[in-house]
Amino acid sequence: TYADRHAEAISVADRMVATGRNPGDAYYWRALNYARLKDDARAWDDVERAATLLANADVPKLAGIVAINRRDFAV
Repeated sequence: TYADRHAEAISVADRMVATGRNPGDAYYWRALNYARLKDDARAWDDVERAATLLANADVPKLAGIVAINRRDFAV
């Protein structure tokens, strides 16, 4: 993610989701990478999943960023 290799980071997150290992973190990081690639629909789906599995301040922050990118200001 921080090396701007978002497609590779998404692939790693996909493997984490498939194995069931840290699914909240996997969905969060995948959402972040989708957001950086401007794929806001997929980012939104994953940030919603992360919100049900992970409790930290980063998830709602990312949700807000993705909502603004989607022009969903009501969220």
